[in-house]
Amino acid sequence: MSKALLMSVFGLMFLSTAAGFQVSVDQVENTARTDESARFQITVENEEASDEIFRLNIQDYHRSQWYQYDQRKTIAGGESEDFLLEISPGSEAVQDRYSSDFTVRKVSTDEIFQDSFSYRVTRDRELNLESFTLSSEEAEPGETVQASATVRNVAPSTLEDPRITFSGLNQSFESDLGPITGGGTRSVSEDFEIDSFESPGEKEVVLEAGENTYTRTLDVLEVGNVSEDVETDNRVFVIIKAYSFENKGNTPVNHTYETSIPSYIEPVTYAPEAEIVDGGSGTKKLRWTNSLEPGESVTVESRKDYWIPISGLVVLFGGFLVLKRITSSVSVIKKVEQRKDEIIVTLEVENSSSKAYDDVLLEDYIPNIASVSSSFEMASPEVQDREHGTKLKWWITDLGPGDQRIFKYSLRPKVEVEGGITLDPAELKNGDEILSTTEQVDTDFRPE
Repeated sequence: MSKALLMSVFGLMFLSTAAGFQVSVDQVENTARTDESARFQITVENEEASDEIFRLNIQDYHRSQWYQYDQRKTIAGGESEDFLLEISPGSEAVQDRYSSDFTVRKVSTDEIFQDSFSYRVTRDRELNLESFTLSSEEAEPGETVQASATVRNVAPSTLEDPRITFSGLNQSFESDLGPITGGGTRSVSEDFEIDSFESPGEKEVVLEAGENTYTRTLDVLEVGNVSEDVETDNRVFVIIKAYSFENKGNTPVNHTYETSIPSYIEPVTYAPEAEIVDGGSGTKKLRWTNSLEPGESVTVESRKDYWIPISGLVVLFGGFLVLKRITSSVSVIKKVEQRKDEIIVTLEVENSSSKAYDDVLLEDYIPNIASVSSSFEMASPEVQDREHGTKLKWWITDLGPGDQRIFKYSLRPKVEVEGGITLDPAELKNGDEILSTTEQVDTDFRPE
């Protein structure tokens, strides 16, 4: 295309002359768009017979990074050269009309030509994203990641109610930026709390600003986290332990739990879901293995039941007591009879053995909520007042084979006790040896 045709299409902005050279400016494209530069062609004609060096300078220091051009050319005498100027404002530029001064200088004489040109900057959106970052590129479930963004109003006028939206990880936040003047910026951030059971892998955090969408990637790490809790239930001769396991991570886990017990406890230990293995040094191990999905929990039990061995011991001990009673055959029985105003206590001593006893002591104890009558139907005891009650002592100097002795005393309640009281056992002694002990006796202490 000839220079004359180019000038007819785009128009000649101006044509000026300086001493020894001429300068003309052709407007190729006077609008800079988001993805397209404005362009001007500055033509310099050397009217001298000799070669000359010419320098082009754009006098717009605040926007110097917008301009790309040849700063220096050597032009032969009588010839002309084109300086191509491209204007690329970048994403931060506000939509508006701009003008800039420029100079063309002939280096040999320092002669300068100066003029200006104008152009428009247009945008296809009002909000431009300046930055969009995440506080971390990776995180574990349960952690918090902050998404931050800065936007610029690239419209020439104030935006009254601009909004942006963050979304991702099953969360969404709409942020009201408030009024933003033309060319002004606003920054905002939101916290994303990662769910404890969020699956591992790359997740998208999305920013919507106007009609534009931007994406950042967050790597959720794989975490296998199994909590362990043990609760003990102590019952009579039974110990039950409940072991609870919960997968608080975000990936399936094969979990194994072990606990040691003495080998001698194994016969009374019941753990149907456990594997019992040798633990060494006289121990056994209870081992549970479970496959747990994220959020899944399981509870297993072990039970130590001492009833069987205890029952055996009780039977043996009971037989021993029976045998001892049969062989000793010296007994004392305590009875209680309720009368109108008092309680009659009877102690019956019997020697069913073939052995004669002398110096036998019969002792009984009355709590301090009752008083003992001073008159006795049978032999009178030695009465000893104690801090918490009264002790009665009868000395039996001769208890031959087949002999019986009966002792009685009466009680009067000092107070009425709801539900009654329990009278302590009476004891029959021969020196330091206890020959017989009565059962405890219950009385309601409510005389007729």
